[in-house]
Amino acid sequence: MGAGLSDISCCCADKDDGLEVTAAGVHSAMETARYNDERFQEATQRKMSMLVVKRDAKDPLGMDVRHVRARLVVIAIRPEGAVHRANIAAQSRQPPGDEIKVNDTIVEVNGKETDPEMVKECQNSLQLNITFVRRGQGY
Repeated sequence: MGAGLSDISCCCADKDDGLEVTAAGVHSAMETARYNDERFQEATQRKMSMLVVKRDAKDPLGMDVRHVRARLVVIAIRPEGAVHRANIAAQSRQPPGDEIKVNDTIVEVNGKETDPEMVKECQNSLQLNITFVRRGQGY
């Protein structure tokens, strides 16, 4: 089943290219408690963190996510956003730092671990400590 606008969010100020921030696709606490996500139990995953700083409250984060079982899966990173700038800064370090990429799964933002809390944190905070998981070989 394909992604519709109802289960995609932009983690930015209010709107980003016509997609409104939404909590659609959020599961109930009971569903979340029953959910045992084997993707996060695999040996072929890596947990990383990145500090993303927005210039001001109107600066877009520039990252679209899909709500998947109380997590946020990155589906797009836009070149005009704070995440893109943080990725460029990470690439320029020696050795290069971790970057947020499409298909990464965000598991925590500023200590918040549920998808509605993480989206709210992305909307309301200028400094975002984002913890994410990447699966697969080569990371």
